[in-house]
Amino acid sequence: MFISFQQFRLRGRLFAVIVSLLIFAYMVLAVLLYFDQHARLTKSNQIVMAQHNLDVHLLLDVYITEKYKQVRHSVEIFADAINKKGGINVKENKLNLLVTNEQTHEASSINVSDWYFDKQRLYQTYTFVDSLATLNACQLAIFQKIPQGMLRISTSLKTNLGDKAINIYLPNDWEMVKAINKGEDYTGRVLLNKIWYIIAYKPLKQKGSVIGMVSAILPERDFSYLASKLKAKRYLETGHIYFFEASGATILHHDSIAQKMDLSKTSPELLQIVKKQGNGYFRYYFSFLQQWRWQYFHYYKRADFYTAIVINEREFLDKPLIELRNLLIGSFVVFFAIIVVVVYLFSNTFTQPFEIISKSLAQLAEGKAIETIRYKRKDEIGSMAVSLNMLSKNSQHYATFAKAIGEENFEQPFQPLNREDILGNALLQMRDNLKKTTENEKIRNWTVSQDAHFSEVIR
Repeated sequence: MFISFQQFRLRGRLFAVIVSLLIFAYMVLAVLLYFDQHARLTKSNQIVMAQHNLDVHLLLDVYITEKYKQVRHSVEIFADAINKKGGINVKENKLNLLVTNEQTHEASSINVSDWYFDKQRLYQTYTFVDSLATLNACQLAIFQKIPQGMLRISTSLKTNLGDKAINIYLPNDWEMVKAINKGEDYTGRVLLNKIWYIIAYKPLKQKGSVIGMVSAILPERDFSYLASKLKAKRYLETGHIYFFEASGATILHHDSIAQKMDLSKTSPELLQIVKKQGNGYFRYYFSFLQQWRWQYFHYYKRADFYTAIVINEREFLDKPLIELRNLLIGSFVVFFAIIVVVVYLFSNTFTQPFEIISKSLAQLAEGKAIETIRYKRKDEIGSMAVSLNMLSKNSQHYATFAKAIGEENFEQPFQPLNREDILGNALLQMRDNLKKTTENEKIRNWTVSQDAHFSEVIR
């Protein structure tokens, strides 16, 4: 059975409205789900990368702790070796030296006692220190106490120019010098020649008085043992870790070229965020590979530098979001097919009664009799069907009464629906008027006929 054009239009409009609303609701839900997933992935990755940074910090703690143990052990061996060979022999003759302050780099001339060890002048003699340093894998030094502080007179440590780092003194206001002057051992970190070292000091005493000290040091940021493991470590697919200072100097990087880069020039925005937050993340566009990257940095307080994990955005955001997008598209196709079928069935159930009611109303408007509409559901459409049936019944009742009036059957029983029944009350008024008019007409006709009969009798 074919549907009418009006029914088709009604179904089309209803279908378009419902489907549009459902699609709009689905799209809003999909967008909210997409951005919620984006936020969840971002936050989850921050937590994961922060934990990775802390794991690296634990590894660094173990590594640096071992270095502290190593320098303390080495300085003990160094001091014992000196004592076993008779200790330091202080001569009365003096040496005039040009010495430099380690902190201020100011030079001055002083006279110091001439020290001997194992029958050799200690000043500028390195055989003993170098051999022991090789065995202990630490840089060793012997310091002589002077009025300004502690003067390095023999060492295995070299300057940037390759010379032995002697004739340099640590000033008295340094913590390690204060501890040594009290006769105490000292272990800590120190900045020498712009390089951080882990260092252990032990006082040299003669007749109970401190005459100098010995030291064992290791570069704090020498990660040669860990470097291969850290450089080979990957986070997600291509992510890597590197270390840098707040000044921007790179300490450790898997790329030898990047190892030399200065972040103050290449990534000043990163350093600004680092100085404000201490721990956090930084998103930037890497133009060389044309991709967005994230850096998750964490401050390593013990050695005063930052660890940072660099990962590509597509590896933790794009891939999961693309999978979500494909899932949403697939589910939308299924959802669209389902709602088309459901809305079609619903519109058929909804529009068919409307079509019947509309057709009946059109027939009723044309003055035709209509059949009783059978609709069992008690909803708005059911109320319309009941009202239409009542209207049809009342119309027939009015028509029967009007026909009786037309046949001058003024005794036909009729009762208006209520006081506000305009048509019913009008029909009653019309019946009463017609009845009165008919009676008057009968009286007038009788009078005329009697007058005529009377005139005929007289004539």
